[in-house]
Amino acid sequence: MAGQRDPLMWAVVLIAVIAVGLGAVSFGRNTTIAVNSVPSTRTITVRGTNTLDVKPDTANITLGLRVERPTAKAAQAAGAESLEKVIAALRATGIPDVDMRTTRVNLNPVYDYRGAPKLVGYASELLLTVTTRNLDQCGNVIDEAVRAGANQVESVVFTIRDTQKATQQAVDAAIEDARKKAEQVAAKAGQEITGVQSLNVQELGGEDPRPIYMRQSAKVMNDAANLTVMPGTLRFTVAVDAVYIIK
Repeated sequence: MAGQRDPLMWAVVLIAVIAVGLGAVSFGRNTTIAVNSVPSTRTITVRGTNTLDVKPDTANITLGLRVERPTAKAAQAAGAESLEKVIAALRATGIPDVDMRTTRVNLNPVYDYRGAPKLVGYASELLLTVTTRNLDQCGNVIDEAVRAGANQVESVVFTIRDTQKATQQAVDAAIEDARKKAEQVAAKAGQEITGVQSLNVQELGGEDPRPIYMRQSAKVMNDAANLTVMPGTLRFTVAVDAVYIIK
């Protein structure tokens, strides 16, 4: 009987050996032994960072007009007339029509709240946003608009046209920073970098354009001659998590 079992026993052993060669042996439903025949790759993980300050090249200036009249029709007509005068003045400074856009049109009733509320007229409110790529012109644009009838200066927002270029410059510098750090660590450990396993780029602070709020009345702005607006810089911060292969 023992001689008859030997072929069966060797067949089971052979199947087990083949399974190990293929990489896994299962014992029952939930137990698996995995065999990894590939040696593990030795790596160094570092983080490179870069912060890039970029000068803005574009300004968006938002101007407001508010006109009150006894009737809604009169208020709308007066608002439209005032807006046309402002647009004409801006054209005279060299701003093309394509760089001017109306961003708000409101018509609201005006009440006298002394005693019982009483309707006394209507207010037309308009916002005009002007784009200029000559940042030295910002003060003059505001001055001329106010002289032409704009009675509110809402904000000035500085931006850059090519944010992708600025971000890419920050990414390239962050990758170079990561590479230098990895080389320093590898050299200290007597190792050599032979390749890159992975790179993970994180934009930590592509700075959103922050408006300079300048909500002022026409009288105040007219009294402030030769307005100077400083654009400053916009900041882009990037981090790169890099895994380098070493030997």
